[in-house]
Amino acid sequence: MLLFPGQPPSQSGRYSVSMSGELTITDVHPEDSGFYICQAISVAGSVLTKALLEVEGGPSGRVPPIIRQGPANQTVSRGATVQLHCRVIGGPSVKISWEKDGERLQGNKPRLTLMENGTLQITDVTDTDSGMYTCVVSSATGETSWSGMLTVREDGLSPVSRVSEFIQLPGPPQKPVVTEVTKNTVTLTWQSNAHEGGAAVTSYIIEAFSQSVGSTWQTVADHVKHERHTVVGLFPNTVYLFIVRAVNSYGLSDPSPISEPVRTQV
Repeated sequence: MLLFPGQPPSQSGRYSVSMSGELTITDVHPEDSGFYICQAISVAGSVLTKALLEVEGGPSGRVPPIIRQGPANQTVSRGATVQLHCRVIGGPSVKISWEKDGERLQGNKPRLTLMENGTLQITDVTDTDSGMYTCVVSSATGETSWSGMLTVREDGLSPVSRVSEFIQLPGPPQKPVVTEVTKNTVTLTWQSNAHEGGAAVTSYIIEAFSQSVGSTWQTVADHVKHERHTVVGLFPNTVYLFIVRAVNSYGLSDPSPISEPVRTQV
């Protein structure tokens, strides 16, 4: 990208060069990281100097929180105690709340306890506790949610120990790498995790986040069968981040590390 003194600001108005040659970048983003080269030219020749700009915090510093594992679909017997988990990647400013069938659960109730780690515990479950439970995780950078269905039956199955069930889940894939970019697509490749869990990995899902598109992670591809996939339907000239999760019959893996920021073509 070439920038000259006095020309109209580029990069959505964030980059400008003064007449004396000073480069100013406002509202610095992680994708502004990189080498900047200043070159002066005259009839006698040219000289240049290079400097590296690193934006602290990296891409994960400005993205919405990520739910590692949310509430699973469960069937339990009446009278049982059930725990609905919400394991989160994020700092101390992350807030966790719960909804049942779209309505906010306010505080602790006689049989309902919201634990410090985000787990929702319901004791002595009854038929009225059946429903869709959603863990909502929010911070200053955005919001993420994960839903699971709780079914209460007289002859329901005993709740499976969640500790052992987490082990049955596949391990997270390695960090996805961008191999191709167009104005509307990004092609990603990644490596699977050696730990497949209690059952073979059957597919992958890909989630994306862009500050200019929204404030949450969106699933942009699912039922992906191979460790290479082209994500379609993206906006041009937009910066995206991606994570990948493996899927087996027990559920979803933790997320992969976040990809490097990638800007689609203009």
